[in-house]
Amino acid sequence: MKTMKTVISMLMVAGLALAMLFPIAAQSSCEQSDMTGVWMTYGISIDTYFSNLDETDRCKIKVNSSGTIVASSSYCIFRDQKGKYRVDVAGGSVSVASNCRVTGTVNLCYLDACSFGLTIEHGTLSQDKNVISMLGYSSNDNDVVFSFTGVKR
Repeated sequence: MKTMKTVISMLMVAGLALAMLFPIAAQSSCEQSDMTGVWMTYGISIDTYFSNLDETDRCKIKVNSSGTIVASSSYCIFRDQKGKYRVDVAGGSVSVASNCRVTGTVNLCYLDACSFGLTIEHGTLSQDKNVISMLGYSSNDNDVVFSFTGVKR
């Protein structure tokens, strides 16, 4: 009888140890290669100076294995009070740390001027590496902030 209790106690301890290990194993770290691919992003920009919704945005962003944004395969569609318009992506880069934090810049061109962009101040890559949540600001107007969600295709 005492031996059976010892075996059950050992099994319970082993089970608890395994249960503690599974969440750790499930939280895998991120690598730069996790960013490689085509990302469809959706979000809003807000002009904090005027306290109003500036525009809604959606972008197709292609990222190569080094984190560089491939301009020829990327673009954004913005919608504001004047209507909808396409903005070309001129490049940029994104990086992901081992803790899955995403940072970077997306350089944009509009009306032949490639003088503005988006700075990703803080983003997080999901555990399955298929969704990014990002916050940032316009690189030439810190009053304009954005919140995007990106989904990997």
